[in-house]
Amino acid sequence: MKAIEKRKKQFRLGLLLMLGAAILAIGACDKKAVDPDPPDPPIPDCERFQRATITFENHSQHSTYDVIFDGSDYGPIGNGHSMTRTVAAGEHTLIFRYSNTHGIACSEATPNLPICANVIYWCSNDE
Repeated sequence: MKAIEKRKKQFRLGLLLMLGAAILAIGACDKKAVDPDPPDPPIPDCERFQRATITFENHSQHSTYDVIFDGSDYGPIGNGHSMTRTVAAGEHTLIFRYSNTHGIACSEATPNLPICANVIYWCSNDE
């Protein structure tokens, strides 16, 4: 008789443990389903600061160009070389000038750079 009572207690204990585990499992599922919306992804710096990336390339075989961007001399780029800058998005002026001269190598451009754009401008005008 004691053996039967002992088995009943073990059975009840096992049943309670399984019931408790099931409740915990259901509770865990409910928590995931009830979580608030995930946070918005972070805003990229180029969008937050309204920037774009522009690359200036020199496709000439013999000339070095000075890059004049919005009236500022960004410096020379030798033949076959490039330079990349992060600038404000929007409308700009761009001139490739033969280095150490006032001679314009390529026609003036007025790029309008969208936010987060990656744009390439190049010149190749060997004389």
